[in-house]
Amino acid sequence: MDRDEVIARLNEAEGQIRDGQVGSNPEEFVETLWAQVHQEAPEDMQDEVYARLMSFVELLGIGPVDFPER
Repeated sequence: MDRDEVIARLNEAEGQIRDGQVGSNPEEFVETLWAQVHQEAPEDMQDEVYARLMSFVELLGIGPVDFPER
């Protein structure tokens, strides 16, 4: 994924969260984002993506989510 794709996917995910379109398993939603976005993001975006994913965990009121090591 390039920078623009990563940002677009994170923005889309945040919209889904804010619109209540996450479904019945918010932990799985965030873990799927981890696999789809964080692991595929350019190296220089890893910290930024991690921070956004953590903000999603907070928005969803879940946690802690067991992400692999960064």
